[in-house]
Order: sequence, then C-alpha cells, then structure tokens
Amino acid sequence: MGSAYTTKFNVTCAGYIEGKYQLMYKFFLQEKGHQYLLQYGFDPVLYDIILPPGRSSNDVTIVIKICTPDQSCVEENLFVTVVANNDVNDDVINELDAALLSNNLQKIAQFVLVLSSTNKLNQSKRKEIISEMAEYPMLSLESVKQVADVISHVTNNPKLLEESQLQDAQDILDRVESFVPFSASRYDGVNLIVRSCMTTTSQLMRLVRFYPFKNEENLRMNRLGKLLMASLTPGEEAISFETKSVEGRMLKLNNHVTNPFDANTSFVQLSNLQSLITDDVINVEIFRYNSTSANFSPFDLKVDSVTSVSITTGWRDELPISKEIEKNLKLEFSLPQQPDKSKIWLRVKSECDGSACRSTAIGSAFIDVEGDSRGPMEATILNIIVGNMEGLVRKLRMFMTIAGQDIIVARKEFNKEAPSYRWTTKAPFAGSGSYNVTIRADLGTGYYRAGTITSAVFSVWALQCLHWFDAKNGWEDSFCKVHEDTVSGTVVCQCGHYPVTRVV
Repeated sequence: MGSAYTTKFNVTCAGYIEGKYQLMYKFFLQEKGHQYLLQYGFDPVLYDIILPPGRSSNDVTIVIKICTPDQSCVEENLFVTVVANNDVNDDVINELDAALLSNNLQKIAQFVLVLSSTNKLNQSKRKEIISEMAEYPMLSLESVKQVADVISHVTNNPKLLEESQLQDAQDILDRVESFVPFSASRYDGVNLIVRSCMTTTSQLMRLVRFYPFKNEENLRMNRLGKLLMASLTPGEEAISFETKSVEGRMLKLNNHVTNPFDANTSFVQLSNLQSLITDDVINVEIFRYNSTSANFSPFDLKVDSVTSVSITTGWRDELPISKEIEKNLKLEFSLPQQPDKSKIWLRVKSECDGSACRSTAIGSAFIDVEGDSRGPMEATILNIIVGNMEGLVRKLRMFMTIAGQDIIVARKEFNKEAPSYRWTTKAPFAGSGSYNVTIRADLGTGYYRAGTITSAVFSVWALQCLHWFDAKNGWEDSFCKVHEDTVSGTVVCQCGHYPVTRVV
C-alpha cells in the first residue's frame, strides 16, 4: 500500500526456476483493459516505480509475464493499493529528466505512463519526450511496445501539441507500422502494440484540423485494424476498441459461421453479407467516430456522425471483395444520437347530438429544425407517438398541419393491448427554422368526458446521408439515402455503394 506519485514500489518475481535458457520478465501497468509495458528483461525485480492512484477500491493492476525464448509465457496479476494524492514531487520530474538525458527508455516509460494525466507533464516536457522517441532505435518488439506506449500517453492531451510534435508523432507511428509485420507471428505482443497505436491515432484526430487529415488517420486506423485481425479466426468474438474519439469492431466471417452477426455492432447492419460469403474469409472493420471529439466538418458542412467500414477477403493478404458482393452488399448505418423529444398535449372534445357523437383531440407546438449552410437536408423525418388514453380509443384518424400545410397522416385501428400509435414519415419542412405543428386526431364516434387529455410525443430528424469520395477528397451525396422504418420508428442511412468510407 502507498500513495500515488510519491511511494516507490518494488515488484519481485520469486520461485521461477530457469532451465537451459534464461526467463524474460515483463511488467505491465494495466489501465482500462489495456496493458502498458513498464519493464522487460532478465531481471525478476521491478525497482523503484511510482504508480497512479487506483481506480476500483484504490487498486492498481500490475501484470507480470514470465516468458521462455519461444515466447511461451505464464501470467500473474498483482493488485497494489494506491491511495489518491495530487502532489507530484519535483524529484520525480528530475528523475524523468535524467532518464531522458541517458536515453533510458524503460525509465522514461515508467514515468510517462504514470505522469501523463498530471500537469507536471507540461507542453515543453511532452515536446522533449516526443523528440526523444522520434530518434529512439526500434530493435525489438518490446522496445517498439514501449515507444508506442509512451507516445500514446504524451499525446493524450492534443491541445498541448504543436504542429511539429504532431508530425513527429505521425512519423513514429509510421515507423511502428513498418516494424510490426516482421513480428506478426507473436500475436499477443503485436496486438498490444497496435492498440497503443490506435489510441494515439484517435487522440491525434481530436485536433481541430482540416478534414482531409482525418481521412488519412482513418486509413491508418483501417491498417492497424487489419494487423489486429491477423490473430482472429472466423467465428471468434469480435475485437473491440474504444477511446474518447472512436469505437471500433473487427471480425472475421465465413459461410461456416452460423450466426456471425451476434458479434456485430449495433450501429451498422450488414444483413445480407452472410448469404454472399462463399468459401473465402470476409474481414470486416467498422469504426464509428465521435464527431464531438474528432471533428470531421469542412467549412461548409456540419458533420454529426461518421462511420467507416472496410470489407476485404483473404486470410493474410487482404484483397478487395468481389464485384458480385460489392454490387449486392446492403449497408445500413444507424444514427448514434436520438433527437430530442417534444410533447404536444392534446385536449379531447366530444360534440354530440341526440343520436351520435364526434370526438377529436387537438394540440399545437413549435419545433425547431436544424440544417446546414448548404440548404435543406435530404430528409426531415417526423416520428410521432400518440397515446391511447388508457386504452379507450379503438379507431383513430390523425391529421397534421405544418406551417399551414395540411397532411392526412394515417388511419389506425387499435387493439385492446395497444398503449400508443407510432407513425414515422418525411415531413415537408423547407429548411432550417421554427415551425408550428398542429396535430388533430379524429377519435371517431365515441364519447369522452370533458377535459380528457391525451398527448403526442414527437421527435424530428433533419439529416443527410453522405459518403466520402476519395478521388475528390470530399463528401458526396450520391449512393446514400435516408430511410425511415415506419414500424420501429428508427431512421438509418442506407448506402448501395462500396467502399463506403464515411457516412454522415
């Protein structure tokens, strides 16, 4: 037990008997499911390390792997109680400076992995560390892993990076990418490196930069995803990856996998892909970017949601999918954010004479529709749910008026169990602005007591589905369209063009 940033810990591996060959000891700091390499070598002791505050029950997880030369390893987990402490002693920074001066990568990694979330790792210090990593020789899988880990931590606050550091970080990622294929047989080590590189890439994408840069980094994410998939076999659980900027899923399929889309994402549907698979392997990479963090908007277009899909075939050498699959492939992209819901209260009125009644429910509200500077969206979808007044309504005919234009909505006959009626349709909004919406529900000839109130809940989607056209290095509105499901009330982008690099 100790305090974050101040207590010096020693971790000792004892009781392992070496035979003909020396054992290698690897010590990792585990954070949010990722493992970062603190030290590797033949020394069974990790000396004088500081640790960050623990997350759950103040515990920090140290993973120790004891490996033979053929990389057969046993793994042990050590849980260390580290209480929170916001003070970072200047002596720690002095030790980091000494490690930088002596080019001691292992010590640099030990300090950077722990201090990157503190203000002690300021802009000038990050600049110095990136410059050091840009020159560091990559001689082994372990040294490459430590360089990748250090870069993933010093870029965790992109606002502290200058243009030159951004370029250095990209160059380091290029060097790591070129080294990794030579070690592809050691899947565990490669996967750990690739995950660190994906973290760095997603962090660089958080910088407010012109959008073609984002496309270059997305292509890097695709390449890194392919390296991760090298260890997968068809039917295995999909590899998942998530940071503040991106959520990714990677999986392999073939026609012997009975239900491959159990592992699929909820935001992309490839409903007919399995029927198109023959005897070959299909590799699927899907990345959804958080546009709040990774800004993809050019100057004249606000981009709210970006999804990247890559589909290839082959085990090792991935090739484009066949023209037949490309022609028949159907992609649907759900939207990550649901629109705000508004409520219209409908006051029910029954007018009766001596022989019959006529009952209606009427209510109005103003709704705001957002577009972009280029004009009206491709589609504005109005999703309405009308309550069934505790099951009293049996027949309903509903009308809607938008900005003075009357539309007959639908006729609906409720069954006894129906609590509400959902209706989804394209609405005739002329563009951005505030619109008055009046809903009038014809409730038939039943009588409802005075003052009865029901309600309609509605949400508005103003959207356009686009794909990224590499030849023009920009967005295109062909091949993709908005589709609304009138049963479920969901709205998706349907794209009949492959490859669909991005969808808004």
